[in-house]
Formats: sequence, C-alpha cells, structure tokens
Amino acid sequence: MADQRLYYKLNQAQHLLTKLVDAELASALGIKTVQLGAVFFLLEHDGCMLKEISAGLGLNNSAITTLVVRMEKGGLLTRESCSVDGRSYRIHLTNKAKSIGQKAIPVAKELNLMLAQGFSDEEIDTVIRFLDSIISIAKGE
Repeated sequence: MADQRLYYKLNQAQHLLTKLVDAELASALGIKTVQLGAVFFLLEHDGCMLKEISAGLGLNNSAITTLVVRMEKGGLLTRESCSVDGRSYRIHLTNKAKSIGQKAIPVAKELNLMLAQGFSDEEIDTVIRFLDSIISIAKGE
C-alpha cells in the first residue's frame, strides 16, 4: 500500500515545489512565488486596497504589509493614499511588475503542464477536486 500520510505528503510537496519555483523565478524574472502571486492578483485588481490583496491571496494583514513594503522597495508596487479612507492605501503595479507578470504567464502555464505530465485529464480533475476540498475544509466552509 502506498504511503497515505496525506498531510505530510502535501506539506512536503508544497515546500519542495515552492523552493524549486522560487529558484526558477528568481533566476528568470528576479521575483519570488509570493510576489508573483501578488503581481498576478494586481494584474486583475490594480488599484485595490491592502485588505483586498490579503483576501485574494489568503494571507493575513501583517504578511501583506510586509510583502507590499518589500515589493515597493523592489520597484514593483506603488502606494497611493485612498481618497475615501485616508488611513488606507491603493496598491498599483509599476511597469516593471506588469512586464514581469506578462513574462510569467507562460512560465506558470509550463509549470502546470509539467505538474500534470503523466496524468489523464480525469486524474487531474480528481486532484483538483481533492485540493479544492482541502481549501474548503481549511476555510471552514
């Protein structure tokens, strides 16, 4: 019987995959996985507020604040005071980040193809259903 320690296997796979992808992204685009997630989110929601990025990426507010500060220092984001709530900021991608995001789209597609290699569409559908179930459980849905 195969090793059925699901949590252990998922945790190990996530850790090793993140290290691999971080190294590839750093080499090819000068960005890390979590930063690319923010770039992809902002490509669709440019000008949103921190709390929207937090919800979109599933990260807590302090993690988002740290991420935004690092990305701003790296020339990937700009912050603009919100005209509605002076305590809040709207986050915008720089042209540098937009360029990285566009270059990363085929990289992400290639990564997904690599991960699915050797599996049928039906098997991938099962994996997606399994992962979606885990996400729902973790969110308490």
